[in-house]
Amino acid sequence: AAALLHVAGHAAFKTLLFLGAGSVVHGTGTRDLDALGGLRARMPVTTALFGWGALAASALPPGTAFVSEWLLLQALIHGLPAAGVATAVAMPLAVAAVALTAGLAVATFVKAFGVGFLARPRSAAAGKAHESPPSMLAGMGLAALVCAVLAVLPGLVLPAIGRVAANVTGAADPVVAEAVTVRLAGVAGALSPLMLTLALLGAAIVAVAGVRLVAVRRARRAARRRSPTAGP
Repeated sequence: AAALLHVAGHAAFKTLLFLGAGSVVHGTGTRDLDALGGLRARMPVTTALFGWGALAASALPPGTAFVSEWLLLQALIHGLPAAGVATAVAMPLAVAAVALTAGLAVATFVKAFGVGFLARPRSAAAGKAHESPPSMLAGMGLAALVCAVLAVLPGLVLPAIGRVAANVTGAADPVVAEAVTVRLAGVAGALSPLMLTLALLGAAIVAVAGVRLVAVRRARRAARRRSPTAGP
């Protein structure tokens, strides 16, 4: 069930990322990542949607792949109670492989997003980039919406995926999907993607507000130090 949810997530965010790559090619006329840069100002919608796709692929909360990879790790760690040499060797290697691919995904998309959309344009094509037409942006937006649903409300699709897994394996339904939490049957750990997303948003708001407050206080202190003293 975890693997099937992972496949569904990949179908969503890879669609978004391929459409985003097509939007970049349309707006710049080049496929060379090293020749891009500065697209954030010239292609803001594409930048935002590609950034959401990059987060979805990076297995970081609240990205799409985070929930499925978390369930997959839980299944690998707790899903096979039978002890044996093969299990004892294969399960730790599988967990390490999942963790390694997640780390490589983060590094890859940090580079892709940073080199392609941030900093300054590194070619004339990037400097003359233009946003894609609404029809292309609409397709990206639809894929981004599917990514968001799978990331925040996976309980909407997990029961159906669980029934498919149960029919294929002949076992009981492996999915336990409650109002805001999801877990696999027989696994103690539970995850609430919606609550996690709200907590991250709250933390981000507090952090931004704190930085703004510190900046305002420093500006006021600097202004007081620059104020001329009154004459006699």
